[in-house]
Amino acid sequence: MNPNVEHTLDPAAFLDDIEKRVGEIFESQKSEVEQTLIEKINREKEEAQKRIEAVNREFAQVRGFLDEHKQAMAALQSTETYLRGEIRGHFERAVNYQKMMENAAALAGDELEKIGGLNTELEKVRSKAEEEYANLKKSLGGYAGIMARIPAPAPAPASAVEGDVDWNEEMGKLRKVRDLLATLRQPEPSSAAPSGDGQETTAPAAHEAEELAASLGLIGPEEDSVSDDAEFVLGAQAP
Repeated sequence: MNPNVEHTLDPAAFLDDIEKRVGEIFESQKSEVEQTLIEKINREKEEAQKRIEAVNREFAQVRGFLDEHKQAMAALQSTETYLRGEIRGHFERAVNYQKMMENAAALAGDELEKIGGLNTELEKVRSKAEEEYANLKKSLGGYAGIMARIPAPAPAPASAVEGDVDWNEEMGKLRKVRDLLATLRQPEPSSAAPSGDGQETTAPAAHEAEELAASLGLIGPEEDSVSDDAEFVLGAQAP
């Protein structure tokens, strides 16, 4: 082999070959960089997608908590509105009952005064009749037979004859209702709520006053909550 063959090569072709090889090397490196970059982008995209999904799950969980809270608060608000309406209705009824009982107690007080005056007049009539009988008995002292035929004034009965009504008992009931009405004074709606002790002392008085007022005919059966409660219990026990 001739050693001088290498020196006979075309320098331009040699440079072209070197340039080609260098280009291939750079192209290979470029492809490697691009592939690495693509893989990195894909990994970051996957990680970003995972983070987005995690954020979406967390947001859905938080939104679920908020929805549950909203529903619970709506139910509580509805219950509060209903209870406030019930309280307002019962309060208005209680005020109306109190006014009715106060008016009835005022009328009953007038009647009591009239009854007291009539009883005083009745006692005067009885006293005068007894006095007249005593004077007659004194005047006819020597005529025992005549006095025996004259009836003595009737004593004061323990109770009224008409309907066997005990007026003293009825008057006592009316006075008791009047006294119980003094315990039914309600505070203004804007005032502070009464303490637990005040409610415990007022409720039995209101219940007893209403029962007495119903028994005396001061309020009708449809307005008597005691009667309503009794009918409710009897209805619940019925099959």
